[in-house]
Amino acid sequence: MGIFISQNPGIGGIDELTDSEALFIQQMVGASRNNGDVLTITAGFPTWVAPSGGTAKSAFLATLSSSQSTNLVANNHVEWDTTTFSTGSNITLATGVGQANGLFTLATGKTYQLRANMAIRYSASTDSYIFQWRNNTNGTLLGASVVTKPTTHAGNNDSYPGVISALVTTASSVQVELRIMSVTGTVIRLEGSTSQGSWCEIIEM
Repeated sequence: MGIFISQNPGIGGIDELTDSEALFIQQMVGASRNNGDVLTITAGFPTWVAPSGGTAKSAFLATLSSSQSTNLVANNHVEWDTTTFSTGSNITLATGVGQANGLFTLATGKTYQLRANMAIRYSASTDSYIFQWRNNTNGTLLGASVVTKPTTHAGNNDSYPGVISALVTTASSVQVELRIMSVTGTVIRLEGSTSQGSWCEIIEM
C-alpha cells in the first residue's frame, strides 16, 4: 500500500498519492513511505489520521517572529519563538524571553528528524558562523556541524546556508536546541521576517 490522502474528512474519496506528492508529504510532515497512513487536509494543512491500530505522527515548524540580534555568541542557541505549524503532541516548543525561547522537548520512544536553515546578516564578507543540533538532556551533539559564510551582494553580507540536519532517537524525553558552535567576526542578526526565511522543522519519523 502507498500513502493515502483524504480531502473530505468523514465523506470518503481517499486517493493514493503520486510519487512526487508522497515525497513532498514525507519531507514536510514525516510520512513514512508505504505505511498505509492516511493524511487529511484541513483548512489547507495536513493532519494525520492513523489507520486502525496505527499511531499518529507529530511534526513541528518554527520560525523567528523578528530578527534575533542578541545572544549571538558561541554556546547560545537560536531563539525560535513562533509556531508556524504543529500536529501531534510529541514535539513542544518552550517560549519566553531570550534564551528561554527555542528549546524543543521530544517525547520518549520516537525517532525524529531535525532540520533548520538560517538567513544571516554579517558585518563583513570574512565573517562566519557554525551551527549544530544539540541534545541538552545529555549534552551530546547531533548530526554534523554546518559552517555558514556570507555572500556579498548589493553592499550586504548575507548568508543562506545549506540545511542543518540531524536524527535522534529518544530513550526518554529529551530537550534539543540549534546551537551556535562558533562565531568568526560579527553577526548583525539572524533574519526573522517571513521574506528572509529562517526556519526550523522537527518531524517524527
